[in-house]
Amino acid sequence: MPVIGHAANNGHLSFIYKLGQNDFLGTVLTDILRESGVDTDFVTVGDGPSGHAVIQVDPSGQNCILLFGGCNQEITHAEIDRVLARFQAGDYLILQNEINGLDHLMTQAARRGLRIVFNPSPIDESISRLPLGEAWLLIFNEIEGAA
Repeated sequence: MPVIGHAANNGHLSFIYKLGQNDFLGTVLTDILRESGVDTDFVTVGDGPSGHAVIQVDPSGQNCILLFGGCNQEITHAEIDRVLARFQAGDYLILQNEINGLDHLMTQAARRGLRIVFNPSPIDESISRLPLGEAWLLIFNEIEGAA
């Protein structure tokens, strides 16, 4: 897992997400990350179920991502601001289009001088409203790029 590899090589890495109630696998993942040296101080538990994605791949290799946002859609601006206060200019913020509040998150991160690496997957109509110009690096596949 690249996250653990970076932490094991003396790189500081924070993994930030919101788990749902009674998410056994999420708790196990958090424990593995923490034991591997990854900072999990900002892992929180929301009121609803955890978010998850199902990725379907057809025989030609094309994929379709079905996303259930769960607690990843409960992130508040206050939570975003509290997390960003811990980081400084030049730090990297790696994001995917799987959480709410991306407009606020990207805008505030850019104001703080963070380098935003953004994968807009899964593509949906919200992408056109995001401040993509704030991204230091955009990562997308052929279909996402055409969208």
